[in-house]
Amino acid sequence: MKHLLSIVLLASTLLPLSCSPPYAPDTREIYNSREPSDIDQVALAKKAWDILGNPSRKKEWPGALNQYNHAVFTLLERGRKLNEHSGDRIQAPSGAFAVETSALGNDRDYRTYEDVIPCSKIQTSFHLEERVTVEGLGIPLAGIVKRNKNAVKRQNESLKDSGNIHTLTAILDFDHPVNGKPAMRFIPRLLEDSVNVGSTQQALAADFSAPISLFWDREDISNAGILGAFRPKKAVNYMGLYFSEPYSPKKIPVLFTHGLMSSPATFANITNRLLADPVIRHNYQFWFFGYPSGIPWAKSAQAQRDALQYIFDEYGTPDRNSPINKMVMIGHSMGGLITRMNNSEHPWGMLEKLIKGMNNARSLTYDQVTARLEELLPSSQADLEHDKKLRESFIFNPPQQTSRIVFMATPHRGSRFADSWVGRIGQKLITLPEAILLEVVRTGTLSNNMLLLNPMKIEEELTSIRQLSPSSPFITGIQEIRPSDRIPVHSIIGDRGRNNTPNSSDGIVAYYSSHLDWAQSEKIVPAGHSVQECIPAALELRRILRLHLQDNNIPFTRQDFTAKPVLWQSNPPMKLPRTVTH
Repeated sequence: MKHLLSIVLLASTLLPLSCSPPYAPDTREIYNSREPSDIDQVALAKKAWDILGNPSRKKEWPGALNQYNHAVFTLLERGRKLNEHSGDRIQAPSGAFAVETSALGNDRDYRTYEDVIPCSKIQTSFHLEERVTVEGLGIPLAGIVKRNKNAVKRQNESLKDSGNIHTLTAILDFDHPVNGKPAMRFIPRLLEDSVNVGSTQQALAADFSAPISLFWDREDISNAGILGAFRPKKAVNYMGLYFSEPYSPKKIPVLFTHGLMSSPATFANITNRLLADPVIRHNYQFWFFGYPSGIPWAKSAQAQRDALQYIFDEYGTPDRNSPINKMVMIGHSMGGLITRMNNSEHPWGMLEKLIKGMNNARSLTYDQVTARLEELLPSSQADLEHDKKLRESFIFNPPQQTSRIVFMATPHRGSRFADSWVGRIGQKLITLPEAILLEVVRTGTLSNNMLLLNPMKIEEELTSIRQLSPSSPFITGIQEIRPSDRIPVHSIIGDRGRNNTPNSSDGIVAYYSSHLDWAQSEKIVPAGHSVQECIPAALELRRILRLHLQDNNIPFTRQDFTAKPVLWQSNPPMKLPRTVTH
């Protein structure tokens, strides 16, 4: 009970420094019981379609658009019907229209989904600060993918397939009928921005925020941050990769890794803001790595490598121009240390500070450092499996797919917070999973000049909080390694709005710890440690991602290049309206 009370008090002290989920979409209802019949609604939609498809009737388009969307929404709501036997989620009882199943272009077969929900009707407990929408043709939907246990290799516990939420727009298409009837189509809005109507091209309506909100709500990881920090063995199931949209071989992956006392959902706001930019939507897909942050971050780094390797084995290609080989990795706080370790040349350089006899490890090749370690490790049969795990933790080649890195509030030189009274209490409250504890205890108590840890305090020494201390061998060790010069590196650092850099701090990490002399760019933003929550950080990340496209000779259309959504106007206000449209 005493420990439980301590956890509650500590959490209340630290929670203002972490992120809380933002604002959820409002509900608006445009259906009533006196609507015309299905046949009449289809006729109204057809009349509006003909006007929208005629360039000479452009002045009538606003009224026609409202009429069309109203009719489609009504038909869609009437057609949403759960049928446990057939699995159908959309039906047209009157036969007034057909539901597209053959899929045109990037369309999705509606039978893929457990349900398709109009974004205007979505209410979740997960909140976003802004709602990013686009006015246009059709009804924005969130398509909930059915949970398919056979969709991934279940033996790989690093992958999570909890049922993605697709960002869709439904239209009633009169130009591509099915069996002589207008077709209800479901268009992935992250892939398509417009649709041909008659002789014109009409922008598709969209709501990018409601599906994000629903996705994180369904993932149910709101408590993963605290639980993962102090009771990591109860949060091990959160470990793995999360995907908020279907994998696309045509888009560059952006992998976000969170920090201490946090979860992948900490990036919900920044990704929501990035989706307001069509250049980002068209060229990038967002991935997230989640892990219980109480375990040693070197172990989490290994789990990330394993999860990514599975993806690369599944979708990788030797073509260096392939989007998957232009991956951008973004790490916040402790997630930045994981990102740095996994993408550094000669990561075994960390062993110089961890193991006696590993002097000048950075100058050794992969084979040389393996041989050196074998000489130092005990040779008994009982230690073979443990030795293998130790080598896997530090002796590996970084992924060649990474081509840019962004560090956000990363304590490269540690944080004195770890040595404060709050940090010391946190170290004592963390309970490591038994399997991990046994492994690290073996490492820490080997007699052959191994890790320089106090065996009596080894559990405290190996908690993630302790490993953030400036004096931790893991922090001093990571100073010995860095990514290849071919990978551009950027830093986003908070100063709490005090404009006192280089003497600044984000409240947890001092500027001197976050600063890298070898970063291509450094942006100071008026924020605390949760820099990912502030709008200037989103603006900077947008700049970096566009720069990444330019550096890789990936063109964006003139329309995309000049697009200026409300969210991204110069000098945006710190508080935005709940609905952001463009």
